[in-house]
Amino acid sequence: MTGAYGAVARKSCSAATTCAPSPIADPTRLVEPDRTSLMAKMPRRLVSSRRVPPAAGTLEAVDEHTCVLHTGATSLDTLSVYLALIGFDFEVREPKELVDRIRWLAERFSRATSGQRQA
Repeated sequence: MTGAYGAVARKSCSAATTCAPSPIADPTRLVEPDRTSLMAKMPRRLVSSRRVPPAAGTLEAVDEHTCVLHTGATSLDTLSVYLALIGFDFEVREPKELVDRIRWLAERFSRATSGQRQA
């Protein structure tokens, strides 16, 4: 299955190695940076350039406890992983496709660790 710019769409595979199309119509589509924003559950003053370098996005203070991060990436997968590693809690505001992708990845990670005891 070919996605945007000739990229191959990702597939989900079970332990039995049968693959099914990703639940997202085309997870390889480009995400427009000006359409991607999330509510960061951390004051802007604490989000250092080490966590969000200027090239990665812009921060907008909301109040003393939260800020909005406007950012983007070349794919929903790249953006999802970046957000997972950013180091603070957040709430995705848009686009809906990113919300769906993060939810799908969270379920996948949960299944991957279901047999493990918490430390």
